[in-house]
Amino acid sequence: MIDKKVWTISGWVIALAALSIGPLFAQAKTTAPKKTAPEATEKVQASEPEEVVEITVQKLNLRAGNGTNYPVVQSLAKGDKLIVVNDKSGWLEVRLPDDTKCWITKKYVEMTNKEKSLGVVKVGRINVRNKPESGENIIGHIVEGQAVTIKAEKGDWYQISPTENLTGWVNKKYTHYWGTYAHYKEAQDKIAQEEANKQSLTGIFNQAEKLYTEEQTKSPLKQDYIQILRLYKEVINNASDNALLEKSRERVNQIEPKQQILEEYNQVMTTSITNKQAIEKKYQEKMKELYIRTTEEPYDSRGWVEPEGKYIGRPAAYKLTMGGKTLFFLKSPSTINLDDFYGQYVGVKGKKAANKPGVAETIIIEKIDLLTEGDQ
Repeated sequence: MIDKKVWTISGWVIALAALSIGPLFAQAKTTAPKKTAPEATEKVQASEPEEVVEITVQKLNLRAGNGTNYPVVQSLAKGDKLIVVNDKSGWLEVRLPDDTKCWITKKYVEMTNKEKSLGVVKVGRINVRNKPESGENIIGHIVEGQAVTIKAEKGDWYQISPTENLTGWVNKKYTHYWGTYAHYKEAQDKIAQEEANKQSLTGIFNQAEKLYTEEQTKSPLKQDYIQILRLYKEVINNASDNALLEKSRERVNQIEPKQQILEEYNQVMTTSITNKQAIEKKYQEKMKELYIRTTEEPYDSRGWVEPEGKYIGRPAAYKLTMGGKTLFFLKSPSTINLDDFYGQYVGVKGKKAANKPGVAETIIIEKIDLLTEGDQ
């Protein structure tokens, strides 16, 4: 009897346990995580990269995955630097370089500015391809709400700048450690600041050039270069670009003597009561003399540097040409490498040496400068 009760009670216990435990098993079965891609709207916060590597071979493939069986995204060159986000089985996962071709379908992007250079993804997740065709390799994905910068468009496609979540893979053995990401970012920020500074100073230089041109239309004794000199000197004091620096110095050297004459003239005219016509004539002559002195041709000749060709008895390896005609042959000291000027328009100054009759003279170069075609 006791055994029967025990069995009965045990039966109820077992039955109740089965009723209560059963749903738990069912629930566990239906909510087990599936091995699928993350939801399209899921946003994963990537950790800050720690290091940057540099390519050590002449050419290296950047691939879509960590193996040679993955498609090539682009070719990299020796010296290229890459931001590392993962290290796996002898391969490095890196952020895509800025010049990587990334294409997305137009219809999934909504423009966010009037210039149509910025947009945002308006659907769950879209493929990023390395060419503007639906059958081309997928090199990554971007998700709804993600901002993109439009670089170009072709048909139904936008080319965008690589976003930070887009990555590729390189074989680790063809790279070496360059430095920390913090150091790299600091160097890149410095370059960006220098470029912004250069653009700003270029704007100041162009403003000074415009004002200088306007002054040239005035009567010589009515000109005023005070503001213009201030602008050129601001460029000189802050520029790191040698070309901009030299152009500004050249202008200052040209203008300062004029301004000195103008200030002297204005002072004399203010204090003098008589002979104002004679004074004006005197200073006009001064300005004329200065103009002649400062506008003398600084070069013996100008033209294009071209190779002479290899043959016995050639006067020199290079020549200066204009319109297909040889003006001079060129010889240079060891401090000047004419290879650096090949195909460039230049001004040259130096000593001239005669060649045999019917052959152009040779200039033994003392000075050579790159010029623009506008200097012709």
